[in-house]
Amino acid sequence: MYLIKAEVALLAFFLALTAIAVKVSYGVLASLPFWLAFILLVFFFRNPPRKPPSNPMAIVAPIDALVAYHFTAEEPFQGEERQILRLRRRHGGIFSLFSPAEGQILQTWYGERYQRPQRQLSRDRGHICTAWIRTDEGDDMLMSFYRAFTLRYLQMRPQPGERIGQGKAIGLSTIQYIDILLPLDAEVKVAVGDTVKGGETTLGQFAHRSKKERF
Repeated sequence: MYLIKAEVALLAFFLALTAIAVKVSYGVLASLPFWLAFILLVFFFRNPPRKPPSNPMAIVAPIDALVAYHFTAEEPFQGEERQILRLRRRHGGIFSLFSPAEGQILQTWYGERYQRPQRQLSRDRGHICTAWIRTDEGDDMLMSFYRAFTLRYLQMRPQPGERIGQGKAIGLSTIQYIDILLPLDAEVKVAVGDTVKGGETTLGQFAHRSKKERF
């Protein structure tokens, strides 16, 4: 088991030492809150190794999730028609957030003014953040986060202008829904109802450049 930050590992170590010391001095019951804090800390920040696909054109799942919807709609960020894969976080999955592709973050949008493309959910409580990603091959995609009635936490370390690596951990997220907005010519390799593993499962792949040039 791996923790995302060295500081977190150090805090977990001291929590365990404190729990042992309290147990010796005051008994098992007194040490239970410290053990609980230790377990929650390790559970939240755990980051087991994931093996990203070897295909550089692959689009990788950013979180452990269930594929909830797959549809086509005009997205409100750039006004383009895109394929949209809606992922719903899987209970018990890790909270690590992974990059879906190799490339650069060009822009981010924050706030409530943007609405979900179609298929509004009754439990939807608004837009949090969208990242515009351009791959090294020149393909554009968007990754949008929407909160529902769950714990809202999002930490995405790379900022606009910074590079990200395919399947690499880029932060933490407890957000329940994530939309992956892809070009219309991207090949989707998952179906509604499939479970996917963040940083490892291939959601689809971009069209090869030579194929695009024929159109």
